[in-house]
Amino acid sequence: MTPRRLETKFELTSDRRYEVCIHEAAHAVIYAYGGTFVYSVEVAPLGISDLSLTGRKGHMYKETMGLCSTSDAPFSYCLLWNIDDCTFVADKKTFRSVMKSCVGWRKRNEIKRRIRAHVCGCLAGPVADAKYRGKTSDEIYLESESVFSGTPDDVSIAEALSWFLPSWKEFDLLTKETDRLLRMPEIWERVLKLADVLNHAGKIEEDIPFLPEPCELWPVQQYGKRFA
Repeated sequence: MTPRRLETKFELTSDRRYEVCIHEAAHAVIYAYGGTFVYSVEVAPLGISDLSLTGRKGHMYKETMGLCSTSDAPFSYCLLWNIDDCTFVADKKTFRSVMKSCVGWRKRNEIKRRIRAHVCGCLAGPVADAKYRGKTSDEIYLESESVFSGTPDDVSIAEALSWFLPSWKEFDLLTKETDRLLRMPEIWERVLKLADVLNHAGKIEEDIPFLPEPCELWPVQQYGKRFA
């Protein structure tokens, strides 16, 4: 299958740009809440038609209107992108081998907590999009668009990371947990305030304002059917 690319000229309007600011601010706030370090947040300039941004490691993100750069997710190196199928392949054998070598259940549980936190951070942008557009929590259903773009998106990355968690239901449950957190007034207020600053600045690299202090015990395991 040949990935579908944007064929028409695109111009980033002020309204669409602010939505992108909301999206990236939500990423940053939820990442920070879960203890993931946020290096920068960025939104493309108003009116631009060549949508491409460069990540902190020099990777060029094409057809991208915004970017939230963070520290890497645990075991992200065990996820390989299959460009033909537009999906991830998870190296679960390596994951399980490394986890077995970790001394103590506390360390293993912390690694899984960090994976959950990164899943929520990835999902925060799409969930915030839905909230900003007036959808209720019951209406939020996230579906990857990687098959059309040919490159990994927030949902595909989050779903792939969730494969390393004990329950196959955790992706859906973490989506609901991300939505619950973003609907908390104090959290959503941080998202809106950061979005306003980002909309004006275009890019924030140091001393990112309105990020919450990390919650060391969040998120807890989302219970469901365990893998055999």
